[in-house]
Amino acid sequence: MFQKVDPKSYPCKISLQSSGGETLYQVSFNDFPNVIGGGATAAEALDEAYGNLDAIIDDMEKHQEPVPNPTIIDMDHLPSGKITLRMSRSLHAALIERAESEDMSINSIVIEALSEYLFQKRLFDPSDTIKTQELLDKIAVAFSSLKKLEDRPVPSSYSQKSSKGRPLNQK
Repeated sequence: MFQKVDPKSYPCKISLQSSGGETLYQVSFNDFPNVIGGGATAAEALDEAYGNLDAIIDDMEKHQEPVPNPTIIDMDHLPSGKITLRMSRSLHAALIERAESEDMSINSIVIEALSEYLFQKRLFDPSDTIKTQELLDKIAVAFSSLKKLEDRPVPSSYSQKSSKGRPLNQK
């Protein structure tokens, strides 16, 4: 007797898909390229994908077909997950202000913004003129907001300090 393979042992990839004005999460598996799941939320898509994968594995086992071993992700070959980021002082101040107002860490705000940006890049279709105009409008609003932030004076509490505790512009 063999031990049933746990579908959740297979790594998956989550992406956003846009079709007919609707955006859905899609989950896929490298080990099973024909198995996917979708949903309005990442959780819904994961539940559906792993349910579909479980049914496929059950069928393969029932028919005594070989079930591929889950791909093992070698964590040693992934990037560290750490980056150094430089930005203007006014943008840094706005980031601190936003993090405090949302009771989040700066790191969480940056990760959320980068994730949203990367997902939006996948949704952009230049042939869709309505979405193109919407995107251009959003970019214009974002740039005008940044320009307003750039023009604001930086509060002294946000000034950058050297490792010795002195302001960076002093020796």
